[in-house]
Amino acid sequence: MSTPSNIYWADRQAQLAAGMAKDEKRLYAKFSAYYEREAARLDKAIAAFYAQYGEGNILEYRQLLQSLSDADRRLLMERMDEFAKKYPEYAHLLSVREDIYKLSRLEGLRQSIAMQQLEMGAYEQQQAQAFFTKQSQRFANGAAEMMGYGTSFYSIDSDMVKLAVGNPWCSGKSFSERIWDNRTKLTQTLQSEVVNGIIRGDDYHKTSRILQEKFKTVSKNNIERLVFTEDTYLQNESAMNVFASDPDFEEYTFMARKNASPCDLCKALSGKTFRIEERRPGENFPPMHPWCGCTFTIPQLDIRKVLENGRKRAAEKAQRTLTSGADGGIMRLNRELERRDKNIGAFADLEIPMQKKHVLNLCEKYNINTKGITFKIQRSESLLALPFYGSTDYNDIGRIDLFPNAFTDEEQLIRTVIHEKCHVEQLKKYGKKYTQKHLQEMEKQAYRFENIYYIILRRRSQN
Repeated sequence: MSTPSNIYWADRQAQLAAGMAKDEKRLYAKFSAYYEREAARLDKAIAAFYAQYGEGNILEYRQLLQSLSDADRRLLMERMDEFAKKYPEYAHLLSVREDIYKLSRLEGLRQSIAMQQLEMGAYEQQQAQAFFTKQSQRFANGAAEMMGYGTSFYSIDSDMVKLAVGNPWCSGKSFSERIWDNRTKLTQTLQSEVVNGIIRGDDYHKTSRILQEKFKTVSKNNIERLVFTEDTYLQNESAMNVFASDPDFEEYTFMARKNASPCDLCKALSGKTFRIEERRPGENFPPMHPWCGCTFTIPQLDIRKVLENGRKRAAEKAQRTLTSGADGGIMRLNRELERRDKNIGAFADLEIPMQKKHVLNLCEKYNINTKGITFKIQRSESLLALPFYGSTDYNDIGRIDLFPNAFTDEEQLIRTVIHEKCHVEQLKKYGKKYTQKHLQEMEKQAYRFENIYYIILRRRSQN
């Protein structure tokens, strides 16, 4: 009964989201550097255009209506061919080749701007696809972990990971379509700015300054908004797909983001429960809007199910790796763990042997009364990845389950025993119904008791 399962899930989601946020920062920095290089490339092209066709850094509009030179036309075609070779999946976005022969000088510049935006869109597509697939795997495995299936249940190319990536969830469009929409709009903006600047008689420096500002600022804002919002979708949908695959889970509860002030819409939805099969991003499931960082929890998520799945997987693994004998390989594995004075295998890094006698010896050392307490040690390897240390049984009052991480060292084990023993006393005093209704209050009380009592017991044991 240490922390309720839905609180565990919320905490685990927060840990996963923190990892995702670090990845986002690295991706933003990578895009920012890329945009700087591309902005310099555009500036160079504009400078060359002014130098070739202008006088005194000014372009005369009627001069730009003349046909594009053969040399410039050839360079533009070579650029188109190179794009088609590098990104064959986007070759259909190129202008019709025959149209290039009809271009004027100004239209050639506009086409050059469009080509650069196509190249940037293709680059963004590649980076985003890889990044979103990684995040989908992160949260799919996070949900699988909470169900007792370990930390790396889904590979990067598994169907469950792919299921959420590239869905047209936002106004009927996928992230890929939204990237191209953003690039198309920026292309039109840049082309208009160039034409308007020439008509106004702007010199190179003014035109360059306007284009640079639009180019970098819009590109940066667009990609960061898209990545953050798509990540919110993947964070929730990838995890939900795992829960949805299990018939035991039927509902979810909308949870507004905690580390920032939620909007009125998300605040109104927070705490409301919906059927999993009826979830709709933008309606009753996050993200509800651009820059939304809300999430969900599963009301039916039960630590017992986690333990049961973990035990099954441990038993299956043991059955595969141990030779069968007269009394079975799994029984021999349990006896081997019980007999050893040192943890083995996946538990080798745990300082305290996972045996009841060591738990009782430490309790005696710290003068902890264990009368009426029954310890049950859970040896599922899948529990190593979870932020669990112990659990107090609601129905069998006095039973404390100790998870692998409780055996990290002496202090952690004693703290866990103190913490769970406090829950046992709460159950005895208030009963099951009251403690379940006031779980967060009970948790806070147990943590305060753990921190205070551990210091007292440690001082006594040292005297």
